[in-house]
Amino acid sequence: MLVSVIVCSIDDAKLAAVTANYRERLAGVAHEIVAIRDARSLAEAYNRAARAARGDLLVFSHDDVEHLRKDFARVLVAGLEQFDIVGAAGTTRCVDAYWPAAGHPYLHGACAGPAPGGGVTMKLYGVEGERVGGIQALDGMFIAARRDAWQRSPFDEATFDGFHGYDADFAFSAAKVGLQVGVDNGFLVLHHSPGRFDERWLHYRERFLAKHFPGRELPPPQRPRLMVFPFASQADLAAQWNIEQARALTAQMHALAAGQAAG
Repeated sequence: MLVSVIVCSIDDAKLAAVTANYRERLAGVAHEIVAIRDARSLAEAYNRAARAARGDLLVFSHDDVEHLRKDFARVLVAGLEQFDIVGAAGTTRCVDAYWPAAGHPYLHGACAGPAPGGGVTMKLYGVEGERVGGIQALDGMFIAARRDAWQRSPFDEATFDGFHGYDADFAFSAAKVGLQVGVDNGFLVLHHSPGRFDERWLHYRERFLAKHFPGRELPPPQRPRLMVFPFASQADLAAQWNIEQARALTAQMHALAAGQAAG
């Protein structure tokens, strides 16, 4: 088994950091890092790199993520034994290019990020067990796929010829053709930058809606209310975060969301 990690980056420092993180987390597992430095779009670059890669397991990664779990390799392999495509956060109801748009209880997974005043925060979308299937859209910070799944449903580089919308489309298109898409809550991913919802994003949102929901007029998506937890450091987060705790917090979050909807 060979894992091919595919990263697009024009930033030497970011590429060096993400490469070192994957090298450390995949130590003892045969792997390669395929770096694309001249991406015309993420969809184009991911397809180009996947064709050149040698692995049967493909990891499509942003250059600003950091995997905090030391057993990342085990989680990755286990996730791709159960699913054709797997990520760290996603939804079982895709209604928009902004994948969390459907809100609770359809959101799954979690994602860490840097806190403005130092330390890190953990954003909880929803955790109800070790893994969840039936996912229709994934967060593009990190997506892993079996090679045969990518071959059956590659990234749509014709429609998504920029840097937005490719991730929700990849997972949604895969789910539509019958591939098994999931979220594995064993991943613990720190994403060092938030997404940008600018005019370019809106352009590719329109393309996503035209492809998957033709004729549907939708207002701008609303951000769901999430639980966000502060930690003093990455080490504290890695030591303290666990699935059972997250399940209990998810139940509280779903109850609050249901109460707000009813009120």
